Amino acid sequence: MRHVVATYLLVFLAKMLAAGGGLGGGGLLVPIFLLVSAVAPSSATPLSVCAIAGGAVANYLAYSQRRRSDNAPLVDYSAALLVLPPLLMGTMLGAVLDAVLPEWLIVCLLFCVLSALAVRTTHKGLSTWRAQGRALAAEAARLECERSSGDVVERSRENSDHSQRRSRSNSPLPPLFPRHALGYAGASWTVVLLSALARGGHGAPSVLKGGVTCGSALYWCLFLLAWAALAGLTISVRDNLLLAAPSECDAADEGECDDAATTRLLDPPRWTRARTRHVPLASFGAGVAAGVLGIGGGMLVGPLLLELGVEPRGVAATGAFLVLLADTSVVTQYALMGLLPASHGAPLALTAFAATAVGQAAAERVIVVTGRTAVVMLIIAAVIAVSTLATGAVAVRNLVAAARQGTHMGMRSLCS
Repeated sequence: MRHVVATYLLVFLAKMLAAGGGLGGGGLLVPIFLLVSAVAPSSATPLSVCAIAGGAVANYLAYSQRRRSDNAPLVDYSAALLVLPPLLMGTMLGAVLDAVLPEWLIVCLLFCVLSALAVRTTHKGLSTWRAQGRALAAEAARLECERSSGDVVERSRENSDHSQRRSRSNSPLPPLFPRHALGYAGASWTVVLLSALARGGHGAPSVLKGGVTCGSALYWCLFLLAWAALAGLTISVRDNLLLAAPSECDAADEGECDDAATTRLLDPPRWTRARTRHVPLASFGAGVAAGVLGIGGGMLVGPLLLELGVEPRGVAATGAFLVLLADTSVVTQYALMGLLPASHGAPLALTAFAATAVGQAAAERVIVVTGRTAVVMLIIAAVIAVSTLATGAVAVRNLVAAARQGTHMGMRSLCS
C-alpha cells in the first residue's frame, strides 16, 4: 500500500512538472513505475501510457481554447502538421532499431542525446529569460518617462480609439480547430494505428486473418506502405504551407528570412522552401531518436519547435497537441489488443489529468508574475534533465543485471 501511495504522489508531481512544457513526461513516469512500484517492464509502459493520456487530454483542452496576440490559435497547427508525419515515420524506424541494437549502445546514446538537449534548451531558456528581462526593464523605463512627461493620458486615449476602431471591424477570428489541420492529423493517426494493428506488436498478434510473421515480406510491405502514406501527407502539408506563405521572401533571401524568423519569438514561423525541407528531416531524426531511446517524442520536439522560432507558450500548446495524437494512438492499440491495465489504468489517467491542470495553472501564474514566457523553456529543460537521470538509472540497472546473468550484449534479433 505504501508503494502505491508513493507511486501516485510521484506521478502527480511528475505530471505537474511536465504540464508547463506541454510534455507527456514518459521519461519520468516509466522510471517511477520501475523503481518505486517495482512492476515488470511489460506493465510499466502501459501504466505510463494511461497517465500520459490523462495529462494529454487536460493539456490540449486548456491550450486549444487560447489564442496568440494576433488572434491565431495558440496551437501552431502548421508546425504540428509538418512535424507529425515524419516524426511518426522516425518512431517506426526507431522502434525497429531499438529491438536490434545492443542495450549498452542505447544507454550511451540516451545520455548523449538527452544531455545535449538539456544543455541546449537550458542555454536557450536562460538567454531568452535575460532578453525578456531587458525588454521588461526598457518598457518600465519608457512608461516612467512618459508618466513624468504627461504623455500617458494622451497615449491611453490613442490606445482607446485604436481599440474602438478594432472592435468595430467585423473581421472573423481564425477558427480554434481548423478542419483541414485536424483532418491531416487524423489521417496520420489512423495510418499509424492501422499499421500497428496489422503488423502486431506490444505482445499481441496481428489482427489480419492468418497473421503476419515478424520480419516477413508482408511485415515489411505493411511497414513501407505506412511510410509511403505518411510521406504523402508530409508532401501535401508542405505544398499547402508554401502556397499559403507570403511571397515576400524569394529564393535568394530564404536564408535571411529563416534567420529572421528564428530570432522572433512572437511571430509564427515563416514557411520557405528551405525551412519546409529542413523541419521534416529534423522531425524524422527526432522520431528515430525517440524510438531508439524509448522516450516520448515531446522531449525532442519541444527543443525543435523552440529552434524553429515558435513562441514558448506556443511550443507547450503545440507539443501538447502532438503528445495527444501520439499517445492516444498507443492507448487505442493497447485497448484493442486487451493490454491496458485494468486496476490502475483509469485512476492513473484521472490523477494525471488533475496534476496537469494544476501544473498548467501554476506555470501560467509564474508567467504572469514574472512576465516572461521563457519559463516554459526552463520547464522543458528541467524535464529533459530529470528524465536523463531517471531513465539512465533504470538503463544502467538493467545492464548491470544483464551482465551478472551473462546475457548476450551484442546485436539482437528483431523478432526474438
